[in-house]
Amino acid sequence: MAFNYRPNKVEKQVRIDKAWTRVVEQVFEVLGVTREELAAFEHGLVGHLVLPGMPGYGAASQGHGLQPVDPQPAIVVYCAAFSDVRLCLQWARAHNWWVTCRSGGHSTAGYSVNSGMVIDLSSLSYVVVDPLLKQARVGAGTQFRTLNTTLDLYGLHVPGGECPTVAIGGYMQGGGYGFTSRIFGMNCDNVLAVTVMLADGRIVVADAQRNADLFWAVRGGTGNNFGVLLEVTYRLQAVRDLWGFVLLWPLDQAAEALVTLQNEYSKGDVATKLGHQLVFATLDQGPVLAMVGMYHGSDEEGSAAIERLRRTGNPDLQTARRDSYIKLNDELVSVFPGVPFQNVFEMKDGGYIARPLEAEDWQKIVDQYKRTPNPYNIAYMEVYGAAIGHPAEPNAFIHRDVYMDFYIDSFWKPGSRFTDEKTSRKWIDDFMTVLAPYVNGHKYQNYPVRNLADYRWAYWGDAFNSLVFVKQKYDPTNFFRFEQSISPYGKERGITRSTQPSMFSDEEIAGDVS
Repeated sequence: MAFNYRPNKVEKQVRIDKAWTRVVEQVFEVLGVTREELAAFEHGLVGHLVLPGMPGYGAASQGHGLQPVDPQPAIVVYCAAFSDVRLCLQWARAHNWWVTCRSGGHSTAGYSVNSGMVIDLSSLSYVVVDPLLKQARVGAGTQFRTLNTTLDLYGLHVPGGECPTVAIGGYMQGGGYGFTSRIFGMNCDNVLAVTVMLADGRIVVADAQRNADLFWAVRGGTGNNFGVLLEVTYRLQAVRDLWGFVLLWPLDQAAEALVTLQNEYSKGDVATKLGHQLVFATLDQGPVLAMVGMYHGSDEEGSAAIERLRRTGNPDLQTARRDSYIKLNDELVSVFPGVPFQNVFEMKDGGYIARPLEAEDWQKIVDQYKRTPNPYNIAYMEVYGAAIGHPAEPNAFIHRDVYMDFYIDSFWKPGSRFTDEKTSRKWIDDFMTVLAPYVNGHKYQNYPVRNLADYRWAYWGDAFNSLVFVKQKYDPTNFFRFEQSISPYGKERGITRSTQPSMFSDEEIAGDVS
């Protein structure tokens, strides 16, 4: 599907002739094609391509934008129609190009780019709402700013990312946590169907009845593993507005507050209408523990839900008001100031806390945050429980029975006095040492960590063997791959700690998934 204006052949040729004059012959040698052959490729696109030397290549070649080292793609193709994706796959197979798919480009480990072909899906941005069925068909490149604004017109909602420029494609395939996940489930739990293009160009629709194994895997099995996600059909929730709030504790009261928050406001079926997150951050008044959240109910019910917390220590209540999800989301995120520098790099790490911590445990964590080398670093706790523990249908996202996902976000600016990479790395490494006794060894796959030796267990746990089966069935040649992808070859790169057999079986599928 495409809603883009398609230039005529003359217009396109003029653009090609102008842009391609800056492209040196070495670029074509790397790709293994001639200038004329690649021009013919672009003529077949509804969208367009960008090569090294062309205007816009700098922006096109970036991944998350905060990574110190991004590979430089040999070619970036902005796909404006499903047919563009198929043409990209045809050329990639014919010329042995390494393919990476990019929907929003927010992979925190930089996996949105590679040194080969980047298939950019940002132009596949559309939202088609059926208000009677409470469903929406959404293009994989659709950003949450577009999705939320559209759904708000109908008083409908799907749990989504807080950053408005995150696109649904990669986000959903990694699970998809947001402010309302405790209320309505992870983003992947609200999916009714997906449309996927396989490596050979076939388009496959997967849902609970059709290609159910692929449907299970795509929801939480991580993007760029099985095929190119083109479209998602969501189940929507009726949400006209919510009650939002901010609670701030000084850090000397944080440990006490965290015990109450953990025991009475997370995991299991507690506070099921309350979606909230916890942040160590440095604001104008100094370092604080912040609780930012939304309540799906009346103002009075929301206020009553957090009354116990208002009597824990002496927190400052802010932003207690009712509004639309999109306005509250923007306001809650803006509580924490961004890094006021350009060309800043970022690194993060963390893990899942799956057991209760005592006040002295939390105090150790608080003390480590106090050692932050700059005021822009944060420690973020995404609180689980409630609907996250009860998905309507099973899927590949495994992180269900936990209290929270705790991660640390550190920033630095090369060549300045603003915290160098070594200092940021030490602070994070020290933080992970403090966290080690409390986390369960798993990590949220939407916050991937490079050089993670046991990433299979960390991201997918006992679901891994079933994911290998799906990989063998839908991508047996391992066409879709990256540094932490799922291989179809079982033990090729080491033995997984999972002892669970595959959920699926098919006599046509061969290979060791143990």
